[in-house]
Amino acid sequence: MAATAAASECREAPSVRELGLTIESCELVGTAFVEIYQSAVIPNEPYVTNFDRRKLAVVRGPDPIWIKKINGFSGKDQYHAIESAVNKPPFPEEIYRTYQQRTVVMNGWLTGINQVQYRSARHGPGYVLMCATSFKKGKEFSMSISECFPFEERSRFYKTINNRHLEINK
Repeated sequence: MAATAAASECREAPSVRELGLTIESCELVGTAFVEIYQSAVIPNEPYVTNFDRRKLAVVRGPDPIWIKKINGFSGKDQYHAIESAVNKPPFPEEIYRTYQQRTVVMNGWLTGINQVQYRSARHGPGYVLMCATSFKKGKEFSMSISECFPFEERSRFYKTINNRHLEINK
């Protein structure tokens, strides 16, 4: 029965085609549906890595506390990307350190951002990736959207959370 409900919910998943993403997976985790969307496979070009492939996680469900928890929010609404069960930063074994930025509320979304710094070839500080999760509570269902992205794509993340196709019940 859970598999049938999951399949039904996945068919009703918000359309994110206009973002250039396709659904890769959808599964029921506790009481929440976790949908993973990704951009097309990276073309075989020099200097292109998996950091260049966009991955977006959308979580929907009736329990706002559970949704926050599996996304890496602590009880004080502090966001920790490396504790997310939904969308961890890629290559966690190569992380040098993380910097937590202040959690803010924008347009009704509670948004937590971490800077994730990777090791360089000489094991010192190297490439920095931003990881963010935004959470919004509705009357019956809550939703979160999370993504790790290069710093210059920060505005794209904010456009995504304000996408009309990802709106929840007020």
